[in-house]
Amino acid sequence: MIVGGAGGIQIQQPNPDAWLQPVERKPWVKYYEEQAQVIKGLSVPQLSLLQRLGGPFLVLLVVLTGCYYLSKNYTPPPKSARVWPDTAPSAATLYALTGVLIAAFCLGRVPIFWRTYSKYLTLVPAFPNAISVIGATLRHDTFKHLAGNLISLWLFGLLLHEDVGRGTFLAIYIAAGATGGFASLALNVYREQWMAYIFGCSGSVLGVTAAACTLRPNGTIRAFGYDIPISAWGFLALYSAAEAYAAIRGLATTIDHAGHLGGVVFGVLAGMWLRQKAHMEQMVTKPCLGSRREEVSNHIKPR
Repeated sequence: MIVGGAGGIQIQQPNPDAWLQPVERKPWVKYYEEQAQVIKGLSVPQLSLLQRLGGPFLVLLVVLTGCYYLSKNYTPPPKSARVWPDTAPSAATLYALTGVLIAAFCLGRVPIFWRTYSKYLTLVPAFPNAISVIGATLRHDTFKHLAGNLISLWLFGLLLHEDVGRGTFLAIYIAAGATGGFASLALNVYREQWMAYIFGCSGSVLGVTAAACTLRPNGTIRAFGYDIPISAWGFLALYSAAEAYAAIRGLATTIDHAGHLGGVVFGVLAGMWLRQKAHMEQMVTKPCLGSRREEVSNHIKPR
């Protein structure tokens, strides 16, 4: 547009010699794009509810069982056997997770991996792959999505890791991601949102966040050197309410509210179970200590 004419603005005629230069995909790139299309054609595969959710649900049960075993039987390695012996175990764990997620992000840009990512690292309600319940937690297509999850993971992951140890931390992270993925898949199948696709570790990160807030409900949240003026349980309650409202109302956004809520619910349940477990251990330990004191006092003779 140019200045002038009525109202001070006049639309200028387009240059007839101007055009948009089409960008043609190279043949080898087109080949991998076609291979990455798991669903051929425009029609939705005719599958029953059991065919869509049965396999993913079985994988979820296997993941939850494995995570429970991990939390109960993990033994920390001696310092001499650690890859980074001078790094705190909590930081080393998060470094490893960060490296895996960044590597998966980079490999997603390589065409030869596109089909693998579409089939095993993406939950598609129209034609779900059971392994994707856990595989989808590795995939991020934008740096913004990845960076947001990593920041939240470091803010709350260190706190939870210090409280519960590596085995239980990894169990919560993995199980919350699988639970969130299945919750999102089930809701999208119920609503017949066949064009949706689900990936990202937000469910895992929010499960870690929820567990940390549940274990320390009266703690404060500190981000980038600043204390947020809200308690941990208050933050968790507000966030959970917002996610539940968005998931129930089915707000038209690209955010996976159902997956987030599934991760939060698992994290809260895991945190409550850990609190109850710690309370029961204290109740068992106290009588033993009392009996020991009484036994020792009986052997002390007055002079």
